[in-house]
Amino acid sequence: MIQRFDHAVIAVRDLEEASCSYTDYLGLPVKAGGTHPGAGTHNSIMRFGLDYLELLAVRDREEAVQGWLRGGPLLSFLSARQGLTSFVLASDDIEADTARAAGAGVQTVGPFPMRRQRPDGNVFSWRLTFLGEHPWRQPVPFLIQYDQPDAERLQWDPPTSTPLGVTRVAAIAVAVRNLGAAMHLYENALGLQAAHMEDVPALGARQATIPLGTCTVRLLAPIHEDGLIGRELAERGEGPFEIALAVRSMEKAKGLLRERGTEFEPAPGSVNRVLIDPSRACGARIVLVKETAG
Repeated sequence: MIQRFDHAVIAVRDLEEASCSYTDYLGLPVKAGGTHPGAGTHNSIMRFGLDYLELLAVRDREEAVQGWLRGGPLLSFLSARQGLTSFVLASDDIEADTARAAGAGVQTVGPFPMRRQRPDGNVFSWRLTFLGEHPWRQPVPFLIQYDQPDAERLQWDPPTSTPLGVTRVAAIAVAVRNLGAAMHLYENALGLQAAHMEDVPALGARQATIPLGTCTVRLLAPIHEDGLIGRELAERGEGPFEIALAVRSMEKAKGLLRERGTEFEPAPGSVNRVLIDPSRACGARIVLVKETAG
């Protein structure tokens, strides 16, 4: 079954430049991830626990198009912009979860094996399932199951203390065209149920929230076309819209952003959420929220 949020993928054109931007302007130290043999990509990681953000770039265009990650749509995305492209949920039985999605009428690709060679020589390996033909800019996640135990992976790749004070990924917001259809898909294909629904006038959207451990999946469908979510769908189509990071102290986080010359503003819908200037985050929409976990 699906256990938790694993990570969000932020596609960037230049991995080194993007890593420096996140480290220098956002106070999110980025560690080199490694290369994905057979996929034509490489990455850097911002790990908070088992959850993390991934900066992903193409290192070999031909290999990316022909490889496991089906990188053609990724290259098309990067030709126009950078930003959030995907998110990933962790499973403890990916074969059963894949079969469930297929039984619900969802096209599946996988599970298939992947690996990443770290700079220290250690190799992470895992299995992936795509829901759809490819994982890029979809309204649903793709699924992952690791071959190494969590404790071993964290020993190789421990969480990093961030000057920004991030403790976890608090929420992933997904823009969808039809909220009822999306909720049905998440329930039947993924076994996840919405716990709450409400209007979010500042986004011009109706929202369903799905709790998933320490993270929440927010499905956002437009109430009208000229709202923020309506414009997002018109420009980019369905897919991940926003990532929310919990911070220990909002005031300290704001102070650090000011010191580093990074602009921010109240996020639409709440005075307690801060939206970081997306140009500093390589096009990704990142919101800070105050940590409330015990």
